[in-house]
Amino acid sequence: MGISACWADRFSTPTADGLAKAMDKPMSELVESARSWLHEFGTLTEEVSWQGDSWRWTLVYRTADRDERLPWVYLIPNPDGPKLAIPLQESEVRKLPLARAKKHVRDGISTAKRVEDTLWAVWDVASKSALDDVFDLVKRRHKMSQEARA
Repeated sequence: MGISACWADRFSTPTADGLAKAMDKPMSELVESARSWLHEFGTLTEEVSWQGDSWRWTLVYRTADRDERLPWVYLIPNPDGPKLAIPLQESEVRKLPLARAKKHVRDGISTAKRVEDTLWAVWDVASKSALDDVFDLVKRRHKMSQEARA
């Protein structure tokens, strides 16, 4: 089953590995890199979840050690190029060292859609450098979250 069918078939739940392997090799490698990095935190659980017609089958990551209203990060294996989406609370955004972030990372936050008190930031990560830049934000957010719990 190709990525179009695998990613888009609402009635047949794919595996996370199946979603990644069905993509073109460069995109598959980016998705696998992102998954590997997210698993390295050791505090996130991964699940495949249908997220509607825009995101379709998406890898959803939640923190394993506390109950949250929203997932921590979404990895969208779009056949045109993977995306990372992060629902951010305004209080989190104020604490992030955005001056050190790359412009496209800052732009992703400044153009994020607001739903109530949550900013829905979404980035295309169709290149290794784009993934690295956004993942730097993910690491900073994770570090802040761990420090807040300590």
